[in-house]
Amino acid sequence: MSNHISTKVLWLWEIINVLAVSLIAAVVYYVTPYRSIWWYGGLWLTGLLFVLTAFLYLPLLQLTCVYQATEDYLEYRRGIFFMRKSRLAHKAVTSVSLVRSPLSVLTKTTDLFARGMGANLYLPFLEKEEAEVLAQWISSYGRKERG
Repeated sequence: MSNHISTKVLWLWEIINVLAVSLIAAVVYYVTPYRSIWWYGGLWLTGLLFVLTAFLYLPLLQLTCVYQATEDYLEYRRGIFFMRKSRLAHKAVTSVSLVRSPLSVLTKTTDLFARGMGANLYLPFLEKEEAEVLAQWISSYGRKERG
């Protein structure tokens, strides 16, 4: 079983990006001398920052956040420039929790938190049904091994 995090989170990230870039542009607009080289340069750099994050970085980040569940382990890979990988063996899983945050309520997603001997694994922004199926599968796999 392998899948990406929800695409709904991309919309949330884009809204946060627009708000952050708007705040930066407002600061540049009001703090720097009007129509000076710093004013134009700051606004152009703010626009470039917005374009790069909105159309390149955030979509690539959403595409590279991938989890994979096999019979031996549960793995989560993420990152664009530096790929990070977290892996938890099924034999080591002691409990699985589904977590809802205020952002999860907005995007209708659920976070999965698997605890194990020596490690923890956090899978953010999974579709609610998908997270429930994955949690059930991990829990039943652990009972089969131990029982």
